[in-house]
Order: sequence, then C-alpha cells, then structure tokens
Amino acid sequence: MRKKNSKLVKNNSKKAWNILIEFNVVLLIFRVCF
Repeated sequence: MRKKNSKLVKNNSKKAWNILIEFNVVLLIFRVCF
C-alpha cells in the first residue's frame, strides 16, 4: 500500500512539473512574440 502511494505521489509530482515547465515555455513564447 505504501509503495503504491509513493508511486502515485511521484507520478503526480511529475505531472505537476510537466505542467509547470509547459506553462513557463508558453510564457516565454508569449514574451518573445509580443
């Protein structure tokens, strides 16, 4: 159970990081374009 939970947390944090990175990339492109 504990292992499963830690795996889930890892996946969620990975998703969160991906969203953050994508958000930063979009902001960067927005700044460069305008």
